Amino acid sequence: MISPIRRHHRKQPVTTDPAELEYTRAAIVRVGPGRGFIVEGQDNYIITAGHCLPHFPPCNMASYTEERTYANLLGPLGQEPNR
Repeated sequence: MISPIRRHHRKQPVTTDPAELEYTRAAIVRVGPGRGFIVEGQDNYIITAGHCLPHFPPCNMASYTEERTYANLLGPLGQEPNR
């Protein structure tokens, strides 16, 4: 089967407002050897790739919070994780 022709569009930034760009940059944090980003809501979460974690959390939903919490893992970009 021949694939349909793909149209290439130039990617435009969502915003060029410096204040909004700084707000977006501030949401990116260091997670171990990699990066993650903060998602704000009723609770705040950090989303990152699994290889940034020292070990995978347990698959058991009945696990304790301490088993799913990582100490000394987060920090600002370009700096060591907080101790």
